[in-house]
Amino acid sequence: MFKGIDVSTHNGTIDWEQAKAAGLDFAIIRCGFGQDVASQDDSQFARNASECERLGIPYGVYLYSYALRVEDVAGEVNHVLRLLKGRKPSYPIYIDMEDADGYKAKHGMPSKQTITDIIKTFCSQMEKAGYFVGWYANKDWCINHLYPEQLKDYTFWFARPAVDKPDMNCAMWQCQFGSTGGRFAGVRGGCDLDISYQDFAAIIKKAGLNGYVKNTPVTPTPVTPAPAPAKDNYYTVKSGDTLSGIASKYHTTYQHLAEINGIKDPNKIYVGQKLKVTGSATPAAPSTIIYTVKSGDTLSGIASKYHTTYQHLAQINGISNPNKIYVGQKIKIQ
Repeated sequence: MFKGIDVSTHNGTIDWEQAKAAGLDFAIIRCGFGQDVASQDDSQFARNASECERLGIPYGVYLYSYALRVEDVAGEVNHVLRLLKGRKPSYPIYIDMEDADGYKAKHGMPSKQTITDIIKTFCSQMEKAGYFVGWYANKDWCINHLYPEQLKDYTFWFARPAVDKPDMNCAMWQCQFGSTGGRFAGVRGGCDLDISYQDFAAIIKKAGLNGYVKNTPVTPTPVTPAPAPAKDNYYTVKSGDTLSGIASKYHTTYQHLAEINGIKDPNKIYVGQKLKVTGSATPAAPSTIIYTVKSGDTLSGIASKYHTTYQHLAQINGISNPNKIYVGQKIKIQ
């Protein structure tokens, strides 16, 4: 068995060197979602993939699908192919068919056959492009939203956290969500954990898929030093600025900027103040996520959106009846 993680922009900036040192065998990285437009690329994909390549960590990718019709698949395939250009992942390319944000339900949930056909079409087109492909789904989707028996030609990544073992036949098992206890060195807060029952890197390289020449030996990739950090840059505070807003602009946290600038009160900055926007600081612990209930929400739907369970949300929010939530209610996610 091989132990891995799956990550996206929601996991922030990952210390891949620390993850590798802790024994990470592989990673599955979200490359994007939906159609082939740059705004729907995962903002951490390029860095995550490049770091895995630099450190010799085998990785695969997944695309979160918004397809409602088979005709939508071509754009999603093009999206993946664009992002994989020049890269050689040694784990499968997956299509993630779920409805975490309720988009499919709101726009007309496709039939079981249509969803199955969307997966088959994606996998077939990616396979023709020379990739080893598969599909991702949880048990509810396998039972109620698609026909798994029609997808046996493609490898299956099964989302089934917090159980002793998977109860469906799969080549890869997503055994924990961050919200159900998933943790791995190098990733702040929780993250999804996976177990692969197959040595995909060996299979893919031997078959000459994913950009590899057939029978490519499976050897560790030499680790090259990380790029030297850039020199310190400075930002001049303007009217209306906040420290958190400046931090977001520079892809960091307001705690980091406060630390490297000696700011005791992050709410007090002044126009004309020069702030250092690079430097090193201990990453801040992730803050609690709060979700405000909207009309039509259910606790199970909110749980699905954040890759957790309604039982977990009920427990941490003191909700005695999971069927009774109200518009405007604040739900703590983690």
